[in-house]
Amino acid sequence: MNIEKHLAFFLIIAIAALIVLYPQPLLHPAKSKIAVIIIDGFRPDYLNYTANLASFAESNEYFVINTVEPSITPTVHASMVSCQLPANHGIVDYSTQFSGTPFLFKWGKENNLLVCSAYAKEYLNFFDNSYKFYYAPLVSDKFLIEKTKEYVEECDIIIASLPETDSIGHLYGPSSENTKELLKELDNNFADLIDYLRSKKVKIIVVSDHGMCDVNGKGIHNISEECALKIPLIIDKNLTIPNELDKNNLKLTNIVPIICNYYGFDCTSECDV
Repeated sequence: MNIEKHLAFFLIIAIAALIVLYPQPLLHPAKSKIAVIIIDGFRPDYLNYTANLASFAESNEYFVINTVEPSITPTVHASMVSCQLPANHGIVDYSTQFSGTPFLFKWGKENNLLVCSAYAKEYLNFFDNSYKFYYAPLVSDKFLIEKTKEYVEECDIIIASLPETDSIGHLYGPSSENTKELLKELDNNFADLIDYLRSKKVKIIVVSDHGMCDVNGKGIHNISEECALKIPLIIDKNLTIPNELDKNNLKLTNIVPIICNYYGFDCTSECDV
């Protein structure tokens, strides 16, 4: 009996020590991974040309939200990973960088969550704070989708930015036949990615960074017009939006709190919600 008591005592001490030394795995049970897919320059009306994306939106939670201003790629991406508005994070051009580590990467590291990113624009080098990051200029959506698949095996949170919709929109305008053709290709690539992520039980968030407006046959988005500011947000139906967030007024800065909530944390007080 004494031996059994001693064994039970040492077992309790060992469990307590593990909780103190490794709190994340024990206090927060293992979760599926999350992928945030950012489709650069994707407008809500583009869903009319992307049947697979439209179907994904219908089967999950779909919102049309406003992006931040200025609606340029570095500002928007900075708002997403810092969960702060531009007035607070200060990234309002193509050259300014964070003085510290954006919140998502800092929070992930503190909680043993591996945040990885794949993107194609050199001025987004604040993503270098990711556990793993990939950058190469002038790469295709398909290439970055394959890189995203690679990250699924190792990373907990994957951020992938697909650039081609933005590139084609700038060159030919958002209503052009070139853009419509590109959207068909994007839709097929997206279906392939979604099938893969679902096979790995990954939870998915799809968002754009900004819209695109027709101006003299070209596309621009750094203007205060609905065509530039309205963007789609699709949240996996298996993710829970924190009660502190207004589902009728979601923001880009809400993406991180939704991720935190899934892993058992409340970070709304750290974010501009």
